[in-house]
Amino acid sequence: QYYQFMLHEVLDQLDGTDCNMDAFEEDLHKMLMVYFDYMRSWIQMLQQLPQASHSLKNLLEEEWNFTKEITHYIRGGEAQAGKLFCDIAGMLLKSTGSFLEVGLQESCAEFWTSADDSSASDEIRRSVIEISR
Repeated sequence: QYYQFMLHEVLDQLDGTDCNMDAFEEDLHKMLMVYFDYMRSWIQMLQQLPQASHSLKNLLEEEWNFTKEITHYIRGGEAQAGKLFCDIAGMLLKSTGSFLEVGLQESCAEFWTSADDSSASDEIRRSVIEISR
């Protein structure tokens, strides 16, 4: 919206004079890259928190919707946004895989140490189901 507003203001005042829209567009692109770098580091930080899985999906959806609204105003922005969100999805899948692997290894170790205790087996079974969710 800001880009469109500034473009209309500049074009209305030009009356044939030369303007540097390429520099303005380059600045917009740099701001988009800063925003993408911030979002990537923010998601990496959030995925380390234990409660992140509950709210991370909603945050990503909000950011994706916002990004879709702004990127079509910036040359090449849509492609870069798509790449960014694919990278983030890949990070999250790797993180989820590591979480599952570590959690299941711990549960298996507990299971083998308490194989003859049925109440411990039930607790381990519940733990495996919780980890898998």
